[in-house]
Amino acid sequence: MSQHCAEHLLDCIVQTEEFRKADVTKAIHSGFLKLDDRMRNLPEFASGEDKSGSTAVCALISPRQVFVANCGDSRAVLSRGNQLVFWTQDHKPVLPAEKERIQKAGGNVMIQRVNGALAVSRFVWLI
Repeated sequence: MSQHCAEHLLDCIVQTEEFRKADVTKAIHSGFLKLDDRMRNLPEFASGEDKSGSTAVCALISPRQVFVANCGDSRAVLSRGNQLVFWTQDHKPVLPAEKERIQKAGGNVMIQRVNGALAVSRFVWLI
């Protein structure tokens, strides 16, 4: 499924209403959600045959800003002049805020995994 994400994430982002309105932060968020929704309807997922997933990190660079988003435990690091200036935080279910969000959504965290199986939890960090 990572190949599917790589091929379709950018299109999902730029086709959003938010992107047309130049709200890039919301467009990235909506694009990730749109891709997730589309993937749920793929025959191999809908049938339960494919249970794989993907993590992602992306950067959208405009003349004035850099937008970075990550999903799962894909990580982005930005440095200038050998100085670390920004990094994303992996979405791990053991982080207190993630654990609370998972539980509110009806899931649970066991052995540091979502429902005892998934080691990453969600997305999206934007700068």
